[in-house]
Amino acid sequence: MKAGEKAAKIYANGEAASYFQSALGLLEEKEGEPRERGRVLEMLGDIKRLVGEYDASIKYWNDALLLWKQLDEKETTARLHRKIANVSWLNMGDAKKAKEHHAAAFKILETEPESVELASLYEDMAGMVAMGATGNMAEALSLGEKAVELAKKLNVHEVIAHSYMWLGEISEWLGNRKKANECFERALKIALDNGYMETAVWAYDDLAVWLPIEENERRLEYYEKAFELAKKVGTVDWISLIGNHLAGTYVGTGNMSKAIPLAEESAALNRKVGNLVLLTWSLNQLGFIYQILGEWDKSEQYHKEAFSISQRLDDFQSIAGGYGHIGWLHFDKGEYAKAREFWEKMYEVFERHGAKSYQMGASRYAIPAYIELGEIEKAQNLIDDLHKYALEVENKNLIANADALRAILFRAQKKWQESIAHFEKSLQEFEAIGARRWNVYWFAKRVLCEYARAYLERDQEGDREKAHNLLNQALEIFQKMGAKKEIERIIAKKKLLTA
Repeated sequence: MKAGEKAAKIYANGEAASYFQSALGLLEEKEGEPRERGRVLEMLGDIKRLVGEYDASIKYWNDALLLWKQLDEKETTARLHRKIANVSWLNMGDAKKAKEHHAAAFKILETEPESVELASLYEDMAGMVAMGATGNMAEALSLGEKAVELAKKLNVHEVIAHSYMWLGEISEWLGNRKKANECFERALKIALDNGYMETAVWAYDDLAVWLPIEENERRLEYYEKAFELAKKVGTVDWISLIGNHLAGTYVGTGNMSKAIPLAEESAALNRKVGNLVLLTWSLNQLGFIYQILGEWDKSEQYHKEAFSISQRLDDFQSIAGGYGHIGWLHFDKGEYAKAREFWEKMYEVFERHGAKSYQMGASRYAIPAYIELGEIEKAQNLIDDLHKYALEVENKNLIANADALRAILFRAQKKWQESIAHFEKSLQEFEAIGARRWNVYWFAKRVLCEYARAYLERDQEGDREKAHNLLNQALEIFQKMGAKKEIERIIAKKKLLTA
């Protein structure tokens, strides 16, 4: 057992599991010592959870649970209920089972003195409520705050760090980025100071996800630190998630040759361990990559598989992501009514959930569909809401997007002067946040191509030359990415220019 614990501390997970299995065999031969057997079973469950063997982890924890129930060890019994709940909702997408185990743990602890386990239970319940399809952000925030308060009172650093992570994510979804970053930074410091490596992985990843768009170098640095640390710890779910985030970062830079293997590895890991939530994210990433590359059939297969899985999950991000990605594929094909339908559903999921930051981000997709369909008033109202929110939270990326979308709206109304002024403004704003290097696809598609379209449609003296210049810039970006459909579209437009 000591050898297993020593191996587990340095994340030699296979070695640790082997020692614990040997210890369990010896204890079963002796028949007795249920406390020792309970400890070994729980530690085996912990190792199996870390390496992504979720069914095995739950089996070991259930076996330990029976022993501790017989011994009437209340806090330990509650802890095992909470661990089973966590894997059930977070890794396996089974919210029903998780709720049952949360309820069992809470029933035990509510009549006991305040404990570390009660703080941990509040923290895990906060995460599940926040992530659930019918989540209540106010309830999640309250549970997270209870967890932090109790963990501080009991001076339990690891639970404090975990609770700050959930409070940070909830705050970000509610639109309070400043509070979110403060929580992530506190959690990271506690984790690094105390050697909580898995928590440090989580903190690095969330800091990267939620950094302001202009801090791209720092974002990549955090992802790389998180990825390296996740591999050291051997935690499969974090390896797959951060690999997928890195894939998205490389898509942003236009480096598809780096993005594809990372996304494929992420999907393969999630299939292997059965993490359905993360599988939807990696499948959608692959679908988006192949959509950019112009392989629409392949893209549709990935998106449809992700969408089918997401509809069975209790995870608002997976559900909304499914609607969003399929909507974008329809839009790319020129099927604007279908795109609008899916994007409205995505927007509704975020709105119902109270995830204000995601809701405003989702409006960037719905607005162009409304414009193409001639629903000008709807587009106008969403742009106004987006711009107001972007200014309130000082989000430079959303401000640039709002100005570009307003330019597109003015173009649809043939208000040429206002449209060109807003395109120029958004172009400068996107340049200032490094979009030409870090978000090349959207910069080319949303700004350069749409700006060129304004000149083409106005078609006054000198407009064709300006459109030609913008299209050439976009073409260079798309050629480096291998975006076949976009290249074909630009070549077709350039032929019209010279006709």
